[in-house]
Amino acid sequence: MLEKFMRARAKLSVRVNSLWVGFKDLPVALHRFCVPAFFHNEDQPTYDLTNRGSSLLLRYKGCNFAVLTHHQLGRNEQTLQAKDFTIGVDDADGGKFGLTPNAITNLSIASEEHSNLADLQILQYEDFRNGRDLSRLFLSLDLQRTLEDVPASQVKGIFVLGFPIRPSGS
Repeated sequence: MLEKFMRARAKLSVRVNSLWVGFKDLPVALHRFCVPAFFHNEDQPTYDLTNRGSSLLLRYKGCNFAVLTHHQLGRNEQTLQAKDFTIGVDDADGGKFGLTPNAITNLSIASEEHSNLADLQILQYEDFRNGRDLSRLFLSLDLQRTLEDVPASQVKGIFVLGFPIRPSGS
């Protein structure tokens, strides 16, 4: 009986990096890879960081990426720079410090059908920075099997993680 129960649980588990996580615990397990989109303000005397929504930290084919939308950078005089995007890293004394990306990618999409993807902002981080292994902060993706491979009748639920912010003026 216990063996049947364990097999059933295994079928309802998903691999998250190197751990198998039960389906009901999946939102909690994935939450740590969805982080606030903070931006460093170099010459701002009042606020060192600005928050503009959410970002997702992903690891694909051995590379670390922070993914957010370009419109989160703002417009006109409120525009922030992608190079100032910051992820928080734990410091040895229990505090946190921020790291900006090593590389920035803006997408250019030729296909009108997929033009909405041009809003993606992709930032790359090296595995090691300031003597710390950053790869553990990023969710490892294996795109050998995607949602397109799963029959629609088999999809029982889809959820989204994020950090909503109030629009300015609200």
